[in-house]
Amino acid sequence: MKRPKLKRYFTLSCSALAGLGLCLNQVAVSAIAAAAPQRLAQTSTAEPAEACVALQEVTTGQTEIRKRIENRLVLQGNWNTDFLVPNDQNFAYFVALITPENTGPYEFMANLVFPQGGTETALRRSGDIQAGMTYSIPFQSPTGRQPAIVNARVGGVNGNFYTIAIAACESSSEVDSSGLTGTTWELQQIQLNDGQVFTADPPQNYTLEFTPSGEVFVQADCNRSIGSYTLGRDNRMAITLGPTTLAACPPDSISNDYLRFIDAANSFFFQDGDLFIELKFDSGTMQFSPAS
Repeated sequence: MKRPKLKRYFTLSCSALAGLGLCLNQVAVSAIAAAAPQRLAQTSTAEPAEACVALQEVTTGQTEIRKRIENRLVLQGNWNTDFLVPNDQNFAYFVALITPENTGPYEFMANLVFPQGGTETALRRSGDIQAGMTYSIPFQSPTGRQPAIVNARVGGVNGNFYTIAIAACESSSEVDSSGLTGTTWELQQIQLNDGQVFTADPPQNYTLEFTPSGEVFVQADCNRSIGSYTLGRDNRMAITLGPTTLAACPPDSISNDYLRFIDAANSFFFQDGDLFIELKFDSGTMQFSPAS
């Protein structure tokens, strides 16, 4: 049976930006959420350049599964849903799509099961989410291995219903990241299309460093964060932040704004030696210069 292509499931409007990214449709951008412990937060996402396929649940073959949360110990296996990963393609990352039917706290964990045996946890999130919205949670293997099964574990309030689907997205290994790596990029300003301007003062307190292996290191004034990035055709970019320190920066700091806009990266280009990162939904641009 031919698997359906998910060409436009990423076209979601989203809000608050944090962690490895969680997407909510039809909400405006707002503040970053705490990154430790990792929490479910709304973030914006654009349609990926890579082709994505919907994974099939192991017992039913369906690509969307509706379930009820059962907190009784004997029934907590109901929290787990397994999706088969095709073995004829290499995937760079996966995306969980969750639509809750009840507003409240939810827990999500993605575990990867490998054909040669063994498992690893790719993502763990928790937080309050809103009924009727579709949330998109990207994740990838920490070790870069291809799983045979994605195990999605969803918990929360006893009796709440939700629908879950998992998509797998192909690698974009042909994209050259050499222009990004090997340089410490210092933020100059963030220009939003509504006229707001955030100026880095001083620029050396707001930096980005990309590694060839897909890691990104962030200094946001008095805070630090480590995350990952992926590149797609036409200079598409996605940055997903992980552990972030939670120090209280000075009142005039743009630390929180900087972090949430990094998580909204959509594409990039170079001009006169500077790096420009365009934000999702044409909402603005971040300008960086190489550290002197």
